[in-house]
This record gives sequence, structure tokens and C-alpha cells, in this order.
Amino acid sequence: MSDALQLPIVVLSSPDRFSTANSIRQACVDHGFFYLVNHGVGEDLVKKVFEQSNKFFSLPIEDKMKLARKNYRGYTALYAEKLDTTSLSNKGDPKESFYIGPLSDDLN
Repeated sequence: MSDALQLPIVVLSSPDRFSTANSIRQACVDHGFFYLVNHGVGEDLVKKVFEQSNKFFSLPIEDKMKLARKNYRGYTALYAEKLDTTSLSNKGDPKESFYIGPLSDDLN
């Protein structure tokens, strides 16, 4: 028997948007992650995005901080953010991230 984590699979091409949204919600509540299929993004593009992500996160911290988060978009350094409000620790999360999203005048 395998102890591998079995992530939920969410089918994005389903015409039932309410059911799809509920599946995403439930996967996030139960597991924190999910595997998305039929999203329409080609494997080549996914591979290129991962390659660029790896290049970015391999840069020195000084270079990454030039793109520090502003208006909810950009780089957030290791331990700079604490998402678990129930944690008794004062230390931030052991992750670094780069937030992206649509351009919008509402964010400026």
C-alpha cells in the first residue's frame, strides 16, 4: 500500500461552473491543493513557466527584492508573510512567493 498523497482532481472544462467552483473549494478546505485538468494550457507553456519560475527563485535575494510586492503583486521573501492566523508562532511562513494577477486600475 502506498502512502502517497492522493490529491483531488478538478476538471475545469465541465460546463457546470457551480460544481467546479465547489470542487475547488472543497479540495482547498480538505487538502490545501488540487490537480487541475482540462484547463486548456499546453504542456509546453507549463514547462516554460516552471523553467522561468526556477530561474527567478534561484536569483540572489537582492535581485528578487527589486520586484518586492506592491499593490498585491510581486515578490514576497522567505518568512515575510504569515498566512496561518491561528499559529502561535511569531515567525512568518517558510516560503517565498511571487504574486501575479490581471492589471487593473483598481489596484493602483
